Amino acid sequence: MRDFVTIRVANFMNNLLAVLLLALPLIAFLSAGIIELRSERSATQKVLSCLPAFLGVLVHVVSWRTEVLSRLPEPTSLTGKVRTH
Repeated sequence: MRDFVTIRVANFMNNLLAVLLLALPLIAFLSAGIIELRSERSATQKVLSCLPAFLGVLVHVVSWRTEVLSRLPEPTSLTGKVRTH
């Protein structure tokens, strides 16, 4: 029984670590956006400076949606060569 509890605790800690590591970029983008929104700039400057943070959150969320990634077109031979060089 003791080994079973040890294995369950180890699995829980591994899963927790994985979730925390995967959530770190999302937390970073959200905190950057909040910091930019709280800055003392004009509304236009705030929106423009928050754009990278919003795009980062969007990319992070889309990367978890595998069905969206599966709909992307296959790379052509030219883009495949560009990506590998």
